[in-house]
Amino acid sequence: MPFFTLRPWRGLFLASIFALAFAILAVAIQMPDGLAATIDRNLSLSLYQWSRSFPALTSALIVWTNIHGTIGILIATAVICSAMFANRYREEAIVMFVGVVGVMLTNVGLKHLFKRDRPYFDEPLLTLHTYSFPSGHTASCVVFYGLLALFLCHFMRTNVAKSVIVASAVVLMATVGFSRMYLGVHYLSDVIAATLEGCCWMLLVLSSYAGLKSRRTINTG
Repeated sequence: MPFFTLRPWRGLFLASIFALAFAILAVAIQMPDGLAATIDRNLSLSLYQWSRSFPALTSALIVWTNIHGTIGILIATAVICSAMFANRYREEAIVMFVGVVGVMLTNVGLKHLFKRDRPYFDEPLLTLHTYSFPSGHTASCVVFYGLLALFLCHFMRTNVAKSVIVASAVVLMATVGFSRMYLGVHYLSDVIAATLEGCCWMLLVLSSYAGLKSRRTINTG
């Protein structure tokens, strides 16, 4: 299984890179007149104006973003984990559950650590009273679709099929992140940070599991 082939030290090394990139971005957004904050404000305003010009797209993205909310992702995770258990992929189900639920809890902690306000508009499309940085929708989708893609790739015989699965997962992640910006509830940096957060957490989970499996193999060998 792909879960088992990741060397723990490699996973931890990659996770540290994502964590460092997250930290750099978190520092950058603290500068009100810095490049990151300026890009955030300008892009957020542009997307807000576009959303008023394309009502059909706006309605579709509202539905799409709601599907990928906390409840939607938890239901999808429960369904996938149940299917894994039913087909005797119990360890993979545990990895999926820990990955998705863990990143959701981590995201809540990060939001309260940075306490960044969401974009403000006089007539917002959506109104949320939680903090903005990083995007919870994006982080959970990165882990959910990322782990699901790894699992599905195991059953594919060709690199083309695996590439299609990975590309599809990336597109789904990207559309969720874009919907959060388009609907005016997140800045670009919120989405990028959430992507880094999700990748970091996913690698930590996979590395921890790979380490436990290696130790178990040594002890039983």
